[in-house]
Formats: sequence, structure tokens, C-alpha cells
Amino acid sequence: MELGTFGPGDELLLYDGSRAEVLAPSEDGRSIRARYVESPHDPSLVGTEDLIIARMVAAFTPAPPGPEWGERVAVVVYHVSETEESEEGYEAVTMGGVPFGALVTASDAESPYQAVDRLLGALRAFGYSGAVAVEDVTEPGSSERYEIGAVE
Repeated sequence: MELGTFGPGDELLLYDGSRAEVLAPSEDGRSIRARYVESPHDPSLVGTEDLIIARMVAAFTPAPPGPEWGERVAVVVYHVSETEESEEGYEAVTMGGVPFGALVTASDAESPYQAVDRLLGALRAFGYSGAVAVEDVTEPGSSERYEIGAVE
């Protein structure tokens, strides 16, 4: 896993079964500061902060959209590293605002903007025509938020 993918509020599932909330990237870029929210093997870790390195992370869940997203559909776009199961590329995923909690994803091998554009096409197919808030976490260690006006 690329540590630059993670941002504040993301939740990490560690290989030891613990869950931790990302607080911030470290200054060296080789680890991230996180707070344990669950630790089945060592309950005394809950509430403490630690530096987490990539090989400790089994999976992650992006932070849910906060109140700043308002009533818009919220989307996260991120980089997918090449693995045996998938090719390298970009993926855009809805994080909130879609009726009935539906999850809409779209991907593109070349560009995060194309992944978002494909996702917008899927939203149009569902009849959505409102605004979309996008959080772009494709660049390691940074996050950019922007809004796309009415989806037409």
C-alpha cells in the first residue's frame, strides 16, 4: 500500500486485527501517524498514537464525507498501484450523497480526471443532475478538493 493514499480520518485495518484512524503523514513520508481505535490483541493501545508503516496495513476505508460536503454527492479519486490482481490506474468512488447508499465506482488507466468523468457518466445514467464534490488523493501526501457544478 502507498502511504500517500491515506489522509486524515481514513481508517486502517492492520494485519494484527487492529484498526487505526489516520491523523497525518509523517515528515519522512515513510510512515503515517495514526490513533488506535480498536486493538483486539492489546486493548491498552486504544486511544494511543503511533507511527504506522506500509507493511502493517492490510486494508483501508476512506474517511466518510464530513458536513462540509453538504448535500452534494461526494467522490474520492485515488491511484491504484499495479498488483497481480489489478493493473495500475485511477479509481473514483462515491462516498456519500447517492440515494439508498449505492456505491458507484469508475476507473481509468491513464488519468484521474477520466476516472471522475466516467463516474459522472454513471451518475447521469442514474438520473442525477446535482453538484459533485471531489477529493483527489492521487498525489502522495496531498489532497485536493474541488466541486463540479450540475452534472448534465
